[in-house]
Amino acid sequence: ALAAKPAVSLANLRALLLRHTKTVLNNPSFQLNIATDSLFLHRLTEAEQLAIVACEHTDQHLLRFLTQSQDSPVKLRIKMAGCAHCPADLQRAFATQNSYVQAALLKNSTLEPSVLEILAESKENSIRKMLATHPNLSLKVVEQLSMDEDVMVRRVLGQRSDISLSLKRAIDSKDEALQVRRQIEHKLNNDTLKGHELLEIWDLPNTMEGLTTIDLQARALAKLIRTCSKDSLWGALKGPYTA
Repeated sequence: ALAAKPAVSLANLRALLLRHTKTVLNNPSFQLNIATDSLFLHRLTEAEQLAIVACEHTDQHLLRFLTQSQDSPVKLRIKMAGCAHCPADLQRAFATQNSYVQAALLKNSTLEPSVLEILAESKENSIRKMLATHPNLSLKVVEQLSMDEDVMVRRVLGQRSDISLSLKRAIDSKDEALQVRRQIEHKLNNDTLKGHELLEIWDLPNTMEGLTTIDLQARALAKLIRTCSKDSLWGALKGPYTA
């Protein structure tokens, strides 16, 4: 009741702010200080600012004032990012900021599809891995993550119960192709490979489940050129295509 009285001093209102945030924010005296003193909110303590940001009844203009700049304290941006009442424009802004803010944002179950699409482009594997567990993923983001370069992102996505069996199989196929690629790379590092084994690598398709093999083919051909005579190389290359 005290927090709602207009005659209460500013010092007392601030003392009540942490426990009665909504009431203090609606107090005419407190609102007058916000309206007439452009630095008033900045002079509040970090705990007071965090309480204002966390309150779902806080005016969105105040939320933007305290958190929209990348110069705003990171704790405020992290707190705001995780709140269900975080405005959509702030969600989009936070999605391009550092990994701490992005991670807090991913704990927010009210994210818009456009925000999730921005987060899918994050350079941080840990962020894309967290994204793979978010409940509101669109089909576009799911398909993008299913082809992610990081195996853990794909595996986390593959554990979801709401993706199709065909997509789960595609994820498994990509993982198998990655294993095959690594095995081939290991073989190419072995100087004891024979000509026909190098030829098999050179004869691979250019891609396997979206993974390029052109670099492996080039390495195999280079080894063939170094280790075979001109005649034997020509015979090796011609042999598979001779009727």
